[in-house]
Amino acid sequence: EHNDGKPFAIIDAKASVSGKKPKYMSKPGNTRKLGISSLLEGSGSGHNRLVQMSHEWIEKNIDRAVPPNIARKITMKLPNGTWPYDRHVLYTPPYSDSLLVHLGATFENGAAELHDEHAAIHYSAGDVRVAVNKAKLRERKTGKYTGAEGLMEEK
Repeated sequence: EHNDGKPFAIIDAKASVSGKKPKYMSKPGNTRKLGISSLLEGSGSGHNRLVQMSHEWIEKNIDRAVPPNIARKITMKLPNGTWPYDRHVLYTPPYSDSLLVHLGATFENGAAELHDEHAAIHYSAGDVRVAVNKAKLRERKTGKYTGAEGLMEEK
């Protein structure tokens, strides 16, 4: 079943223009994915520090993405205590043949048909949770954001 049966999906599409292809990516039969925690940036200052794609970041920014009635549904936990969405990241690395197509799609006002023409690495809910927690740990380790609830580990 798609999206673990959840009614909403929060999707972030990212592309990078720097970096080189890790050797393991070229090995036959490789199933390992690139780490994406470094792509999830922190935002806000002090106690308000958040990490992109964290539940706190979604709650803070969802109103700008969807109508208020939908935002309320997205930010209200289900009776079983889980969020009504799964998070996904689609990443096009710098050495991908499709990076130029992705950039073209971005500069063409995000024309959907151009975005459909390139492949990306898909990171599903479990991958995103791991990456968010790594990014939160990275932010906590700086020591600059003591007490920031948005940097607490996600279970």
